[in-house]
Amino acid sequence: MSAPPPAGPRSPLAIAPGQTTFTHTQIQALAQAAQWRDHPPEAALNLLLHAAVTSGLDPFREQIRLLHRTEVVTTVSGQEKLEQRWSVETSIHGFRILGHRAAHDRGVRLETSEPLFYDDRAREWVQAWPYDTPPVAAKYTITAVHSDDRREAVVGVVHYDEFVKTTIGGDPSRGWAKMPRHMLAKCAEADAWRRLFPHELGWLQLADSADTANEPTSAHSDTLAQPATPRNTVAVLGAPRISSDTTVAATADATGDTPAATQAARASTPTSTAEPEPAPTQEASADAAAATAPAVRRTPRTVTRRRATTTDPSPAQQFLDSAATALRRDSVGVLGWAAQQLGRQIDGPSDLSTDDLARLQSALPAPAPAPDDDTKS
Repeated sequence: MSAPPPAGPRSPLAIAPGQTTFTHTQIQALAQAAQWRDHPPEAALNLLLHAAVTSGLDPFREQIRLLHRTEVVTTVSGQEKLEQRWSVETSIHGFRILGHRAAHDRGVRLETSEPLFYDDRAREWVQAWPYDTPPVAAKYTITAVHSDDRREAVVGVVHYDEFVKTTIGGDPSRGWAKMPRHMLAKCAEADAWRRLFPHELGWLQLADSADTANEPTSAHSDTLAQPATPRNTVAVLGAPRISSDTTVAATADATGDTPAATQAARASTPTSTAEPEPAPTQEASADAAAATAPAVRRTPRTVTRRRATTTDPSPAQQFLDSAATALRRDSVGVLGWAAQQLGRQIDGPSDLSTDDLARLQSALPAPAPAPDDDTKS
């Protein structure tokens, strides 16, 4: 009988069977990887060890982490204070590892999609976000294919204003300010994984969305038997921020003409007079057809120019005009600057509240002194 082969070298970071606490060497490696500012309490280390052992994720490859956060909390009296918190969180790779493991255990094959972003200007989902401001929402689809070719698609939809991580000052954190599309796409993918496998992944907390509520939502039974029902985009996300009715109304206010859509609506409404309505002319038919056609894609520059033609500008519009002079930018550049300062999409004056105007006013640079004119006439 041959002797068993000799065991290979054992890593000093490997968690041994029956181990109940991290060793000193393991704690040093975790501190190096996570860049802890303070030594974590024993209870936090025990939580990390339990999560790593029960999930099978490797904390030394940062599949699961113990992070130290400074967060703003509100007391019972309504005052805000800073509080230090330790939390066990995982990366998107941890979700993928456990998700594929759960699919293997259940005997299903997975198909994943590319992340999509909702363009509220064009009112459609797009693969590449075309603007320099953060996307409104993102979605990710995972499809489970059974051995009998039964399919079930689960969609994770997340909104930027609900998942963006902010600093103590209220600005987007470094990762969210630099890569908002990438960060929001990871949150949408994690949400889809939790919906597909709520028992295996519902307890996980994504590090990129740790400041938000993270309750899992089960989309189906454990057998993944019922196919998902496609949902209408507007029903999921609500009306877009820029609607065709707003643009038409702004044009009517500036020109004094009645919108074509209103003319078509009045023509279809029965009247109390006995005289029949005159037959529509060729020009009226063309106007009505244009009013019912799908909304075309409009850039923020066009919408801003139409709104600026009103005879009585609002305080927000007056501020944008003065900011354009102070910043030496056009209307689109001012809207982009305002979106960066407030951390959300700004499409026009109607998106700015009184508090927003005060915050933007304080952020305006001081006007440069006028140059001396030594030229004598």
